[in-house]
Amino acid sequence: MLLTTSIICLADDEVITMSLGKSSGKVPYLSKDFPSLIINYPTEINEIWRAKFNESRINKMFLFSFNYEIPTGCTIISANFDMKVKNLSGLYNNDIIGFVQNGADLFSTSIWNSDEKKDKVKAVKFDLSALEFNQINPTILKDSILYSLYDGYFSLYIKDDTAIQFVSLTVKISGKHC
Repeated sequence: MLLTTSIICLADDEVITMSLGKSSGKVPYLSKDFPSLIINYPTEINEIWRAKFNESRINKMFLFSFNYEIPTGCTIISANFDMKVKNLSGLYNNDIIGFVQNGADLFSTSIWNSDEKKDKVKAVKFDLSALEFNQINPTILKDSILYSLYDGYFSLYIKDDTAIQFVSLTVKISGKHC
């Protein structure tokens, strides 16, 4: 089950902010969005390796997909992804967050710095319009990661010794469609 929301109607040139968030319960993900190396982590398809919210065990993969509707004729102005995480092991060099779509890795980066020790909790924020593509094939996206949001899904993974306390996606749209 995916986390969903929709927007019914916008007036001319009105800017609407759509916010989605989750911090407990089932962890929804759209499997087609994830590259096979991510979906099969660590070596085989096995739900035992899937992380849940506030996971306390190390060596897990957190997969999550937001589901929403961008009405026809809307333009995405901006988008932000926020999360709150906890370092479970004290390791900083192998925990990664990645944004994916249709089996392609759009962006990835480390979560922890070398001075962030075990049990460190922090908020992490990404302005999706400002992300560099991290050596991603430029044919996947046009100018910005914002283009990947038009399909109504935003998918991400987090591995492997990080507990996720909450995730949030905020998208600002405008347009004429009523």
